[in-house]
Amino acid sequence: MTASPFNLDPQEKLSLGENIAHHIQSLLHQGKLRPGDTLPTQRELAQQYGTSVSAVREAISILSAAGLVDARPGRGTLILEAAEQPPSVNLWLGAVTSEQQALDFLETRQALEHYTIAQAAQGASPDDQQELRE
Repeated sequence: MTASPFNLDPQEKLSLGENIAHHIQSLLHQGKLRPGDTLPTQRELAQQYGTSVSAVREAISILSAAGLVDARPGRGTLILEAAEQPPSVNLWLGAVTSEQQALDFLETRQALEHYTIAQAAQGASPDDQQELRE
């Protein structure tokens, strides 16, 4: 009998659903799950992870919002091909699993925005530079 790939080491400061989503995502990156695969049912995942179905539902919601899976009642949860993943801000949000990561993401975005403005200002006319200051 082979060990289930759905075993989990707890991680600090993540909800159980976030932890499960992170683990399933790592299985995908490791090639243990592939696009086109169907995940076990939510009840089966809950049993394999030793948790409640509601924690598994949270994980599936996170993965779905990130565009990694397509979850449909009666059909199961299908791992999507990268090309099938809709381009969306949700791909970024799905990658953020903690408040600190969200703050880091926003700080990086702000730095890039400031750099972009500075680059635009260098090539701008004096009138455009005044408008940017305002």
